[in-house]
Amino acid sequence: MTWQESQAHLVTGAALMLACSLEAMPTERLEWVPDVEGAVDLRSAMSLVAECIHTNTAIAGMLSGATPPEDNGNPVLKDSAQAAAQIRESAAQVADAIRGLNDEALDKVYQTYFAAMPGRILLAVPMTNMMYHNGQLNLLQLLYGDSESHFPDFS
Repeated sequence: MTWQESQAHLVTGAALMLACSLEAMPTERLEWVPDVEGAVDLRSAMSLVAECIHTNTAIAGMLSGATPPEDNGNPVLKDSAQAAAQIRESAAQVADAIRGLNDEALDKVYQTYFAAMPGRILLAVPMTNMMYHNGQLNLLQLLYGDSESHFPDFS
């Protein structure tokens, strides 16, 4: 297995976990933002997932060399099923772009909206971003009383 193929698997696995966590949330909690004393910039589950979709789509475009479309920000998500489908699809786009890279692309420097970085680092951003936000979804679940572990079927 190539390094690119390994990264592609990690991206799709992270998307499956994030989608599973989101789909486990009750509808009334999808847009919920807890009121925590002293906390700043807390966000809803749907907002976190929308950011991941946006990031995945942007990075897939960068890696594939496509001219990026105008940045319209994070997508507007209607419900958890649609959001989960979009996170899986955006991760599949990134995974396909990663699989299509040659080894030279790993040393190429990409300019993102947050920093310039070599391809070998950029390839890890979608997976780490989704895992980070999955942890935030897990915290939201704990705050409203859901202490169950939610895992997708990886087969």
